[in-house]
Amino acid sequence: MYRPPYPAAWLRRLVLLPTIEIDLKRGRTTEQKRTLVRDLTATVCSVLGVHPAGVRIILRELTPEHYAVGGELWLDHPEPFRDNIRYGSPPAT
Repeated sequence: MYRPPYPAAWLRRLVLLPTIEIDLKRGRTTEQKRTLVRDLTATVCSVLGVHPAGVRIILRELTPEHYAVGGELWLDHPEPFRDNIRYGSPPAT
């Protein structure tokens, strides 16, 4: 009689296969990405009740010429998010 390599309950949890896509500004270290992926996987498993092997995470690093905010390339504003008022956030008090 054939026995699957994993218990049926584990396979049911694996089938959900959540996939998370994250766009990041280029420049994060490999260790930062490892920590992000590890912690995010643990959270997804806890919340959704899936096995870690079923969690897929895609990290995409964005370059300044491939990202725009408010109709302007990031390339034209090396640090666009420091100007919170311009991009819609209230000023810090």
